[in-house]
Amino acid sequence: MGVPITRRGVLLSGALLGAALLTGRIVWLAQPAAGMRVLSQKELDIIEAIAAVLFPPGTFSVHGGDGGTAPRLDVLLDEMLDDISADGFRYLLRAMEVGTLIARGVSFTSLSPDEAREVIDIWFSEEPAPRRMVSDSFKVLLGIGFLNRPEVIAEIGWRRGCIDEAPT
Repeated sequence: MGVPITRRGVLLSGALLGAALLTGRIVWLAQPAAGMRVLSQKELDIIEAIAAVLFPPGTFSVHGGDGGTAPRLDVLLDEMLDDISADGFRYLLRAMEVGTLIARGVSFTSLSPDEAREVIDIWFSEEPAPRRMVSDSFKVLLGIGFLNRPEVIAEIGWRRGCIDEAPT
């Protein structure tokens, strides 16, 4: 279990995040990974780490964190969002990755599954409202990415296209 979240820790996290932004460590967005349209390899790893918590094994034959969610989300970001919105999402991924450095001492993708679940539970809690809006955006985009996987669509039984004509 990590260090408890305190006001001092939050202020220190903000100061370190600001320093990182000034040095360009987070501001610079890497080129898309091989075969991807938008997301870098690090961003793919962050998405899979979040997806592993949001979509654990047991409901479908596939699960988040198995490498299939991030590529679907990459297509979604390319086809459905403008560049500014997609970049904003990428910056939020970076914030999620470095946000655990102060309280936990490691990046999000280096957390154990239990620690990652705890962090996600905190991030996706009801308050404060701005954090809830960010977490809702994460949940919507990752949910669309996961639920749009061909394996999940087949298991749900959802068909794309028009329904069959009624018998006459």
